Amino acid sequence: MGLQKRLTIFTVALVTLLSGLLGGFLIKQDFNGAINKIRTELIYIQSSVDQTQQDKVTTAVALARSAPIQVSVGLVDENGNLTAILEPDEPLSKKIDIYVDIEGGSQLLLSASTSNELDRRNSSVINLFVFLLSIIALSIIILRLVIARDVARERRAIEMAEHLKSENEKRTALLEFAGDASHELRTPLTVIKGYLELGEKSRDVISSPETIGRMKREVDRMERTISSLLQVFEIDAIPDQELRVQNIAPLLNEAVNTFIEINPMREVSCEIDSNIELSITEPLLNAVIGNALSNISRHTQENAPVSFSAKKLNGEVLIKIEDGGPGIADRLSEDSIQLFTRFDKSRSRQNGGSGLGLSIIFSAVKKLGGEINLGRSNLGGLAINIRIPISKN
Repeated sequence: MGLQKRLTIFTVALVTLLSGLLGGFLIKQDFNGAINKIRTELIYIQSSVDQTQQDKVTTAVALARSAPIQVSVGLVDENGNLTAILEPDEPLSKKIDIYVDIEGGSQLLLSASTSNELDRRNSSVINLFVFLLSIIALSIIILRLVIARDVARERRAIEMAEHLKSENEKRTALLEFAGDASHELRTPLTVIKGYLELGEKSRDVISSPETIGRMKREVDRMERTISSLLQVFEIDAIPDQELRVQNIAPLLNEAVNTFIEINPMREVSCEIDSNIELSITEPLLNAVIGNALSNISRHTQENAPVSFSAKKLNGEVLIKIEDGGPGIADRLSEDSIQLFTRFDKSRSRQNGGSGLGLSIIFSAVKKLGGEINLGRSNLGGLAINIRIPISKN
């Protein structure tokens, strides 16, 4: 239930309850006052008859006729038989009775009707009910307009704050991207610039196959670095609206089969559940699995074993990728976040990498709301453990 509905229901219920309690209290007070007025009049007649020295029946009848309310008078003999002396205009269905003792063991019965008061109370209750229904309808209309306006204003403020936060994060990411790119590209550019300056002095140097090969390697290094940096930046910029629920099991099997074809000398074990639904895009999945398998190809021996598993457990997808390479056992005791920083030197560029593989995997997993940690593999190398929440339809 939305905030607007909860606020409306609470406010309407509170106003209705208070109005009902106040209205009910006033109706009860009015009814009790009317009954007390009737009772007081009967008690006055009773007291006057008791105190009179004249004929009590005559006095009672005279007082009953002059009373502001309709009072009937009856005579009850010693055997309990009732004889009407002053009858009401209409039969008394609801009444108040008071007895007055007279001589001879008889009693006078003074009666006054309460039907009018009861009818007026019932009418007031009906009017109160209609009034409460009107208050409820009017309150709902007013509150929905007022609360809708306030909620819309707060929503706009929240959206604006989130937009500013998102823009600041993008700006920070762009600055980090520029800083990382400039830092990493400075070395190959310096090498290429140095050779070009030497070429200005001696064409033999610039035309040397070794020089051309070195410059080509530096250009390739810059190309890989820029491509990887762009991949990290693109992952961070993917809007959540582009994520869609899909079964990733076929894509995982395809990625592992491709890895096996490219690495025929490796022993690869694979366990993937048949139906794994995640809210994801293929580029994000490739960023995780593709970079993990590429790192294995680049940084382990060509015959090092590999284990790949993807299973569903307790509302999560657990992906575990292990290799039998040299690993980074000497660094696993460090802060795990440090191992995912850009251009980490633990196992990156000695074999042609950009130093961004783990950073790309970390960014993609974070985008999916998951967690990643590194550990020692049962095969002797590195184990990448990934946990991603299963999508709920």
